Amino acid sequence: MSRLATIADAMNALREQLSKAHKPYAGARFRAAFLKEDSRFLTGSVMFGPEEVPSRPIADYGVLLLAEEWRGDWKEALNLLSQILSGEAGIAGRKIKAGFTCSDFDHRPATSYGMGTGGWSGWEMRSLYDPGPNLTQPYLHNSILGFGLRPYRGGNQAINDWVFDLQTDNPGGDVPYTNYLVTFFPDTRARIVSALWTPGKLNLGLEINISPEQFELQILHFGSARPPLVSPAQSGAIELEIPDDSRELLIYLVHREGDCIMSVHLRHVYGSFGHVPQDLIAKSRAESDLEKGEGDQIEFKSFISPQDPKESEIVETVIAFANTSGGRIYVGVADRDASPLGFGELRKAFKGSEKEALKLQADRLRLLISNRVAPTPRVVIEEIRIFDAPIVAITVEPGGQTHYDCQNNEVRVRRGASNLRPRPADGMIHSSEF
Repeated sequence: MSRLATIADAMNALREQLSKAHKPYAGARFRAAFLKEDSRFLTGSVMFGPEEVPSRPIADYGVLLLAEEWRGDWKEALNLLSQILSGEAGIAGRKIKAGFTCSDFDHRPATSYGMGTGGWSGWEMRSLYDPGPNLTQPYLHNSILGFGLRPYRGGNQAINDWVFDLQTDNPGGDVPYTNYLVTFFPDTRARIVSALWTPGKLNLGLEINISPEQFELQILHFGSARPPLVSPAQSGAIELEIPDDSRELLIYLVHREGDCIMSVHLRHVYGSFGHVPQDLIAKSRAESDLEKGEGDQIEFKSFISPQDPKESEIVETVIAFANTSGGRIYVGVADRDASPLGFGELRKAFKGSEKEALKLQADRLRLLISNRVAPTPRVVIEEIRIFDAPIVAITVEPGGQTHYDCQNNEVRVRRGASNLRPRPADGMIHSSEF
């Protein structure tokens, strides 16, 4: 770690580091927390990054003010940072009075998290702010609330999330990185842009800005007997095979000199990182489920028009999934061979274009579940295309209530690919006992 005694020393160190970048940064995101009562600076972060991050408006929590500002072009960002450290500027119009006394500059490994970097390695500078004598720490243990704003249990949770992109269950009152402005420059040699883990495979997006022969991917499969996977790295999209018995994945992008440039931890199947569209996750999950076929947590149904008697089968399956371990219903899929039925069959149930008809089917399913299942379980209904055909996916979460039933008090649980009346061992009230 290098101790930089003056602001000029700090800025020279930053300019030197920026001159070594293998790809220019798009700019930097400035964030800070202020005590509203006296506009005192509490803590802040400056994150240089590869893409622009839209700025949020100031969040006024009464006690706390949380501010954010994006500066495009790394030279403009560096100039603003110099002015902030010198007491000549602030963040999002909130002035930070002069008082930064010294800075520490050091390399940060990829195992450090926060500031929206995932597990990206790079260089960090912590600049110490002197707020003056006789200033005590603010009391931020109460809930942090503001009209139209996300609620927080306490100051520690609010500042960690807003300023440092760190999720914590600790409400606390302590200010993280108290009286520091933390500046981070991620390593521009390479990065993992995106990751999506679906059954049996891992799709990665990599960006490599120097010779790709200098990098390799190393992947640990927690819970699997298979040895770690070591694979060459290349810029662009990569698909890798993942053992089916894996419980978690830890992905490393390693330089030939031994540096870990980036690490990503995926904690479950369908876990993702980075810019992975939600519809791609739903599509990958559906493809895998259709390959597996119907079972404890998967059911296929044809498109169903309003008032069709088969609507009761949807209701029954939702109840069974909610009363057991949850599951997914795919509407628009033939149960005989797990093949999508296509737009022709959808048109028999609903009129209009493919998009309009699919939305009508999804809306009808939402109404059906909310009106005929009590209490209403947690469900997600998605309109997707799979194998070039439209379908609707209903994901039913396992319920937190004693049991779920329909209007006539019928209770169902899931066993195999069937919806059955519960047995005494299931611990639920049988429908005949109402």
